[in-house]
Amino acid sequence: SPDWQSFQAEMVGDQTLSNTTWTLVRFNAQNWDTNDNYDHTTDDWYFKAPADGKYWYTSKLVLQGTGATTELDVALYKSTDNGSSYTLQKKSQRWRTTPNGGSFCVQTTGLMQLDEDDRIKVYAWHNSGSNKDLDDNFCLFSMFKLDGA
Repeated sequence: SPDWQSFQAEMVGDQTLSNTTWTLVRFNAQNWDTNDNYDHTTDDWYFKAPADGKYWYTSKLVLQGTGATTELDVALYKSTDNGSSYTLQKKSQRWRTTPNGGSFCVQTTGLMQLDEDDRIKVYAWHNSGSNKDLDDNFCLFSMFKLDGA
């Protein structure tokens, strides 16, 4: 069950993703943040673990107006040095649109072991052939610490 250390952030305003470039996703608003652990007011957009333990995460992105067989990938990066550097931690399988193209959603979810003060950011990548927008109406990021984990 979740304890007091949880948050959910959302995107306000569409965000452009460059073609074939890993891009930091701006979840720049909060639906809740029970212990003020998600930084959504700067250009950082990261979750900072308040305690050692296992955390449940989910990130959902919707990419708009893609062509046929466009691929979209979502990854969580972690910093253990107060944000000086980030390394890949968890990555979704690369998802591909239908032959007709259009908008599509990728969601990644799972468990992650974090130490106190570790920072987590979400990045996205696509290969549609040109820059495309993430649809702010459907993009969310949340984490919560499991009790006793």
